[in-house]
Amino acid sequence: MGRGKRQLPEGCSFPITLRCNSRAFLIARGVRRDLLLQPQAARELPRIMHWIGWYSAMALNRLTGRCGHFWEARYFSTPIEPGDSRRVLATLRTIHANPKAAGVRKGFHDPTSNYGHDERLEADGLSEWHPAFLALATTLEGCARR
Repeated sequence: MGRGKRQLPEGCSFPITLRCNSRAFLIARGVRRDLLLQPQAARELPRIMHWIGWYSAMALNRLTGRCGHFWEARYFSTPIEPGDSRRVLATLRTIHANPKAAGVRKGFHDPTSNYGHDERLEADGLSEWHPAFLALATTLEGCARR
């Protein structure tokens, strides 16, 4: 039996989870494995994730001296409807809490993610703050407290 076709509704955000091969925690430092993406066209998500998976596996294998499969399987993702701010915030909270929960670091501030990286609530040229997060407060610290 083949795998089911992904649901890719337009305008949605997509929380992405990639798991290392054999469920090993190979990227404990400096690299994220959870993402929240909102592609301009939802149909482009598989191609974006193919590129991210291929490129990151190649780079991470070189950094760790490994060869072969780095990621266990396809990425996991379910769409979040544009108006579902509650789910977006819960997803962002989970993404930022995962390294702490896994014992990789003590707090939520992480130099490898946009959380705590930039004191301003502005786009960094690569990523943008989700509107649901920006609606919480006018400062990064205020958003984090809420």
